[in-house]
Amino acid sequence: TAAERTTLAPTTTAAPTTVAAVPTGMKLSFDEDFKNEYLIGEKIDMSGITVSVIYTDGTVKKIPISDCEVSVDDGFGTDERYETVKVSYGDVSETFTVRVLYGEDTKSLNSVYALFPDDFKFTVKDLNNIDLSGMEVYAIYSDKSREKLSGGEYTVTKEILPDNKTAMITVEYKGVYTTFGIEEEK
Repeated sequence: TAAERTTLAPTTTAAPTTVAAVPTGMKLSFDEDFKNEYLIGEKIDMSGITVSVIYTDGTVKKIPISDCEVSVDDGFGTDERYETVKVSYGDVSETFTVRVLYGEDTKSLNSVYALFPDDFKFTVKDLNNIDLSGMEVYAIYSDKSREKLSGGEYTVTKEILPDNKTAMITVEYKGVYTTFGIEEEK
């Protein structure tokens, strides 16, 4: 008699695979402690913001703002304007806007001007040799104050226009400038 021989294939039961949910979005909520207006010089304050992260499996989890990266422009709070604030958590982020305002005691540069002695004269041909040592340059501020600037505080650029009959002199201080022109006498 022939012996029967049966071979059974090994069976395995695969463990169910789970894929970890990953963040797909973010929602920011703001309560009464949220500050949406700042005075020049103030630092960003993240109080009053709740961060909710939305995951691929549909769950939503609130996370502390301290677990997020908050980014603003390097010049945040230095000028009156709207500023964008970005809150990031992993690969998801959301932005919001705050406003920066001048405070009553904020002093900002409004304009500059130059004064020349009464006997100051030069022609376009003299532009490269012009003596500006008698020129006085002043900065005017938002609080209506004025400050006389010393020679090293401002820059002067000189240019002859293509018509060769007009010279332009520009005095610049901290990004604010005044330009005046001298025309060749006819």
